[in-house]
Amino acid sequence: MHGREHPQGQNTNDHGKISSTHPSSKRIKKGLEPPPARKEKIRWPKSNDATWEEFDLRVSMKLKEVQKTLRFQERMRSHCDVVYEEGVRWFGLTETAERIEPVNRSGDRRSARITALVRERRILRKSLRGAKSELEQNGFRALIKTLNEQLTKLRRAEASRKKQADKRRALNAFKKIPFATIKKILCPNPVGELKCTKEELDAHLEKTYGDPCRGVPLGNLEGLPKRKGSPTVPLMMSNITRREHDSVIRKARSKSAPGNNGISYIVYKRCSGISENLWSINRVAYENGYYPDNCRFFEGVYIPKADGDFGPSTGRPISLGNVQGKIFLAVVARRLTEFMVNNKYVDMSVQKGGLPGVKGCIEHFGAMWEVIKDARLNRRDLSVVWLDLANAYGAVPHVLILKALRYYNIPDKSRDWFWRMEKALGGDEY
Repeated sequence: MHGREHPQGQNTNDHGKISSTHPSSKRIKKGLEPPPARKEKIRWPKSNDATWEEFDLRVSMKLKEVQKTLRFQERMRSHCDVVYEEGVRWFGLTETAERIEPVNRSGDRRSARITALVRERRILRKSLRGAKSELEQNGFRALIKTLNEQLTKLRRAEASRKKQADKRRALNAFKKIPFATIKKILCPNPVGELKCTKEELDAHLEKTYGDPCRGVPLGNLEGLPKRKGSPTVPLMMSNITRREHDSVIRKARSKSAPGNNGISYIVYKRCSGISENLWSINRVAYENGYYPDNCRFFEGVYIPKADGDFGPSTGRPISLGNVQGKIFLAVVARRLTEFMVNNKYVDMSVQKGGLPGVKGCIEHFGAMWEVIKDARLNRRDLSVVWLDLANAYGAVPHVLILKALRYYNIPDKSRDWFWRMEKALGGDEY
């Protein structure tokens, strides 16, 4: 691991919580072996560091030399290997810092006074238990009462001071990084460990994401919306443009966790030459219907939803894939989304999530808030029902994806390409 060793099957992510991985959570394609382990993170410099320009120039030149006579799969592998090796040579690896216990800095006069009064009260209580006459006992009780009153005032003042300090600290943090600060306050990071055997995890994955009837025809499905006519705007079939490629990279989060090859988005954000090399490889992939072998493996990581040990059914699964494949798939997904929206196959008055330029949560929350306000002003009863699909992704039959592509007039060439992509990503295992 990074810097220090953790129990087998665990790692600590960027947010400090313990997540758990398992060998069986790596999708294995026939004829291919998964990577032995996730590579260690590189200590990439800050975005405004001047070193990026020289790094980009040197690595781009090396990539051109190495890839002269290589074919697609070898080009992608050499691209990832060269970028990672040069990144390690230039910047080194990230070391996970040991957790430092917070230092008690309450050395001010009020804290010292509270400590002294608590010590004095302890002595008085001991003396009270040893007092023989009632007069001595009443005297000690009076002194203890006075100390309690002083302690109450001092502790309230100290609590108020700490509260104000926390407010100032939170305000300063919000001004610097607003999103991360609000997320930390509203969604604190739980800590836990995945507890299960390999067999239990495999059984859970098979049950959750498996499709035992994948070879059975779906037949007629009732309740489907009326089928739309021929599309007025065709699906974009030309090769990937540099503008599309750069747009995906520009909008990706620099702090997103890298896949097993250890390369982050920030490399392609700051290095135009390396990004151009990846773009040329992805153009070959799109033109021939290929997909990189080294991007077929997504490592499953389970994050706890609450503190304590958890099982695979109660954890939150995320998949860490190599950013090279994710950039390629994002371009394809954008084209398909534009096709659906431009031909009005999607009712945007209902569907909010997953559409460009639409903040789904804010849209639905705003509509619901207006309904609640109207009900309160007019003193009417209102029932709000929250619906959530159980296993929304795993419950969709694989054959239904192909049927949906036909239903919405996706061209035959694109349907075949998408189906090959599904198999390339290991979808035929479950």
